[in-house]
Amino acid sequence: MKLEFIVAFSIIYFVLWTLFYVFLKLNYRNKFLCDFSLKRTFTFETHNFESRSNILLRIGYIFFSCLGIIPFIYFVCSRSMNYTIDYLLIACGGFLVFTIIFKILLFFTKTFDIKFFIKEYVARLLTLGGVLVSGIAGIMITISENKRLFYENSTVLRTFWAIFIIIALIVFSCLFNKKFYNWYHLENENGELKKPNTIYICLYEWIFDFAEIFTVILFTIFMYFMA
Repeated sequence: MKLEFIVAFSIIYFVLWTLFYVFLKLNYRNKFLCDFSLKRTFTFETHNFESRSNILLRIGYIFFSCLGIIPFIYFVCSRSMNYTIDYLLIACGGFLVFTIIFKILLFFTKTFDIKFFIKEYVARLLTLGGVLVSGIAGIMITISENKRLFYENSTVLRTFWAIFIIIALIVFSCLFNKKFYNWYHLENENGELKKPNTIYICLYEWIFDFAEIFTVILFTIFMYFMA
C-alpha cells in the first residue's frame, strides 16, 4: 500500500466518524434538549424519532461503516497471496464484512424484537472477535516468518500487537461481566422502576463501534509494512 493512501484514508475515516458522532449528538439534543448517554442508550435510540436529519444519519452510518472494507479490498487486489499472513488478512477482512453487516442491523433493530436483537448482538461480538484474533495471529506469524521485517520495525509491530491485544481484551471482557447478562433488569428507586445508570449491553455496543473504527485504522497502517 502506498503511504499516501494510508495517511489519507486513516485521516478521512477518523474525521468522518468523529463528525458523524458529533452530528448524532446534536440531532438528538435538538429533539430532546439533552444529550444521550453512551452508558444507557442503544445506538438505534439515537435516531428512533421523527426528524428530517435522520435520513442523512442512517445513510451516513451505512456509508461510513462500509468504508472500513476499502483497505482490505485494496490489499487483496494488490498482493499475490503467497504467505500465510495474506490468507489471515483475508479471513480478517471476511470477519470485518460480517461485523459491519451486524453493526448496521443493530443500528436499525429495535429491542422489542428481543430474540433477533440478541442474535445480532452475539454475532457482532463473535465476528469482531474474529477480526481481532486473526489480526493478532497475523502479527505473530509476521514476526516469526519475517525476522528482517520484525527487527527493522520492531517498535511498530510490538506497538500494534499490544494495541490489538488491549482492544481484544476490552471486547471480550464483557463475557465476564455478570451485569452484562442482566441488562434487562430495572432498578427500584423509591418504589419506582427505572433504567439503571449503566446498561452494559448499551455501553458495550458503543465500545464495539469504537473498537472497530480503531481496528480498521490500525490494520490499514499495518498493511503498509506488509507492502
